[in-house]
Amino acid sequence: MLRSRSVWAKPGHARGTKNELEAFLPMRSRENTILAETQTQIPSLLGELVKRYQVCWEVWPECLIVDGKEKQIGFELELSGTPELGTERVGPGCPACRQVYQSLNTIDAWILPKDNRPSIYEIGPFQQALRCSSVRAMRPDVTLSVMIMHRQRFDQPIDECQVRCLVEMQRKLRLIGACQRQWSLRKAG
Repeated sequence: MLRSRSVWAKPGHARGTKNELEAFLPMRSRENTILAETQTQIPSLLGELVKRYQVCWEVWPECLIVDGKEKQIGFELELSGTPELGTERVGPGCPACRQVYQSLNTIDAWILPKDNRPSIYEIGPFQQALRCSSVRAMRPDVTLSVMIMHRQRFDQPIDECQVRCLVEMQRKLRLIGACQRQWSLRKAG
């Protein structure tokens, strides 16, 4: 059902006259220009966060035991970042770590698919822990986990939609300079 809004007008006054429409169009054009500029600036701004916190990502299988057999039912996309060089007193849950997590969350919000799909994305909460991996020279990492799962019947094997979502997220991460597994300024751009 369509809803319309009643607008009171003086008799003989036509709503949406040519002059009113002409005045509106440049404003709309400016809004579209600003929106387009913002859309092109977002990857650049996120790229700055990636470099500041040396953001890397890894993909892990999400498995479940079904009928006594292990079955892959989704993916875990793990984003990792480290506090800026020179940060004093880095420890689990410190303000610098919370800032890294906020930045990872900002990146995550941009890479997630926006349309409604048969898959869902679960974002892990902030964990007051630092992870160190030999792949990243034992640096203190803050992580954010994104689970890519089925929206319904979670125990089904991975499907085309989950793979497509993962590939799209990886493409966006590469676009902003995040590195797979290991940080490299050269790869980051």
